[in-house]
Amino acid sequence: HGDLDISGGNLGIGTDNPEYKLDLNGDLRIPQSYAANGESSRIWFTNNYEGNGFGNTSINYVGGESGNEQNGSRLRISTAGKTEALSIRRDGNVGIGTHSPSRNFSIYAASYPTLQIANSETGTGANNGFEIQQGGNSTNIINREAGNMDFYTSNAMRMRINSGGNVGIGTTN
Repeated sequence: HGDLDISGGNLGIGTDNPEYKLDLNGDLRIPQSYAANGESSRIWFTNNYEGNGFGNTSINYVGGESGNEQNGSRLRISTAGKTEALSIRRDGNVGIGTHSPSRNFSIYAASYPTLQIANSETGTGANNGFEIQQGGNSTNIINREAGNMDFYTSNAMRMRINSGGNVGIGTTN
């Protein structure tokens, strides 16, 4: 393959036949001058639509806080206005709505952070599926469907709350 090829208005690096405006066959390295809380160059995804479009989003690397630069570093995916939507820390912890997830997977929102699990039978709307939600000091476990909630230990069902609200312990009905 050629090192650099300009063909039909497309730029190819490591390819003889670029099919896109920029077609890269190989690794891409974006170095940064490192500093605490320093941000690397970004990969920007922009939308030139003047209405209520997707807006500008970006991906970049961010150094950790002073004194914890390496361990606190993270990959950041931001939405319009540089709002950090997703962080993946060097230790593998993933955060949605937080840049410092303290667990393997952390979700933060100012009001009612919610994890929704849905499938093709339940639908994908706000009132479908199963949710775990944190509201103030209370935790909500919500089955939005007219079905049972079953609780298992040692691969056996130990408790069921049926759709009518009745609770069975050690029984399926």
